[in-house]
Amino acid sequence: MSHSTLSHVFANTLENTVSRLPLPAVWTAGSKQQRTLIMGVALAILSNLLFGVLYAYSSFLAPLSGTQVFIWRMLAMWAALIGYLVTSGRLGLHINKLKTLQTVKQWAWLLLPTPIFLSQFWLFMWAPVNGQGVQTAMGYFLFPLMMVIFGCVLFGEKLSRLQWLAVAFAAVGVGSEIVRTQSISWATLWVCGSYPIYYILRRLQGIGAITGLLVDLTIFAPFALAYLWLFAPSS
Repeated sequence: MSHSTLSHVFANTLENTVSRLPLPAVWTAGSKQQRTLIMGVALAILSNLLFGVLYAYSSFLAPLSGTQVFIWRMLAMWAALIGYLVTSGRLGLHINKLKTLQTVKQWAWLLLPTPIFLSQFWLFMWAPVNGQGVQTAMGYFLFPLMMVIFGCVLFGEKLSRLQWLAVAFAAVGVGSEIVRTQSISWATLWVCGSYPIYYILRRLQGIGAITGLLVDLTIFAPFALAYLWLFAPSS
């Protein structure tokens, strides 16, 4: 079954499921564009809730350390990504993109952001169980502010008034916490300082999010398996 067929089947199934639910009039009477907007907002809220749950769940996996949770998460992400790309028929597309890289310099340029990616995901799992949870969360509040600065300065992007309002709210929230604590942790600085560099490098390279994620996880998978085999405790 082709990817387009799978997407069509999924869209129809989702629409049929949603149509059976008791929905407000704004959904049933609205246009397709309005329904798409509502669905997008709902999924955005859900993704942020899941992000928060994922951030906290390493605390419930004792006796695993933050590093061990990070290792297992990377392997699970890699398996899920490969499974999705195979079943959707997109794996070959991303492999073909990588085949266009011919020189050592091109591959070195591609792999340059990978350590940033891995360090960020390690910190995300390590921080909640090592007393750096709030500080790392502060970094994630500062991260979009840094992305705004880089986007406007380096790429000349423009924000709407509502986007600037969102930036202002984020700045007030972060600023009040910095004033309250009178300090900025290294974890905060690492998240908001290095994560934008990762995305900027991927954009300059012309590498899509899925292709970059596939590269990062595939490179790390052998090291993760070796860690579990050689160093992780049997428990």
